[in-house]
Amino acid sequence: MKSIILILAILAIPANAYYISIDMPEKNVIGNEFTIYIDASISNFDSANYTINFPDWIEIIDIEEGKIENSTIPINASMIGTEKCSIIQNMPSIGNVSGNGYLALIKAKALKKGVANFYINGIVSDSNGNEINLTWMNASIKIYETMLKVVAPKEASKNSTVLVSLLLYNVKNINAANFEIDYENLQFINASSQFNFSFSQDIGKLKTFVLFGNESGNLSVATLRFKCMNSGMAKIGIRNVTLSNINASEIEAYIENATITIFDNFAPSANFSWQPLYPDANESVIFNANSSYDVDGDIVNYTWQFGDGSTGYGMIVNHSYTAYGEYNVTLVVTDDDGAIATVEKSIVVWMVWDVNMDGRANVLDLIAIAQHWNEHGEPAWIRADANHDGIINVLDLIVVAIHWTG
Repeated sequence: MKSIILILAILAIPANAYYISIDMPEKNVIGNEFTIYIDASISNFDSANYTINFPDWIEIIDIEEGKIENSTIPINASMIGTEKCSIIQNMPSIGNVSGNGYLALIKAKALKKGVANFYINGIVSDSNGNEINLTWMNASIKIYETMLKVVAPKEASKNSTVLVSLLLYNVKNINAANFEIDYENLQFINASSQFNFSFSQDIGKLKTFVLFGNESGNLSVATLRFKCMNSGMAKIGIRNVTLSNINASEIEAYIENATITIFDNFAPSANFSWQPLYPDANESVIFNANSSYDVDGDIVNYTWQFGDGSTGYGMIVNHSYTAYGEYNVTLVVTDDDGAIATVEKSIVVWMVWDVNMDGRANVLDLIAIAQHWNEHGEPAWIRADANHDGIINVLDLIVVAIHWTG
């Protein structure tokens, strides 16, 4: 309804006129943050000085600068009491900005239910100081105490199964509920609930009845299971809602629906680790890709490029390097729908006795070992474990001493 009123108001303005309007949601719920745009269609804009009035139970959280076409509109905002915001905007370095956009972005929330009316008025001038003739448009938002919300995953893959929750927030003494659930691009499978939940099914629709008895607070009404059909958008919406309390009085609720983006297939995620972390030349290195995964299927192929011209296959593979140096290891995983993912990591093969990796075996390596003296861990979890036995002790000092260069 708000959008229709705004369109009619704009159509009523002469074609060559400009406006500044408050643009915000038609409705929201107590405590939920909502965004207010100070929309503008304007020509030769240089400065603005205006105020916004609202009820004292609306809390302003933040006020940000706006943008008209490609120009950022600086802002200087201040609160006057709890019911008015004063905004001053100037364009000294640019001036004469023309086009469509918004002067400011305001984040707010309501502290109680009711209808909040926002009023805006002020003066806008061009770079010559002349007032620009425009229309100021007000707006209102209805705030509810109770919310009935559809919670669904934002993304899913074709033919996968998703769980959709119906949640009630901040409800008091609810006894019963009647509502319809419309859904598109989904196949309904079943429903479960801790309450007396019944439904009848039609094409793309469930007609539901829930008997609560006498419940208050935040409630999980039901969990619905759907199969995703085709790639694209899937919608789940609640319509024709009637909530009643134990006195048979209606409970008004803010309704929040959901959409799911359905993909043909989710690509897998590739990842791997190796042990030891700091291998020596000709030492066997275990490469492990068990942290790779595919959310909507299985990984069917693991291909490794070890950076020295060698290739390996499988989730867990062994490989050794014949020469010292740094190697880029690449893992490519493929899922059962043919999608692939790639990850590359660098592994350093170094002389085990060169603890600080400066190309020499000397007192600096002994100091590096001493800093971790008597520590325990996995074999070669740090360079100080020169003999790869998992303990930092005199045996590591001996490895350095054997290769001493000074």
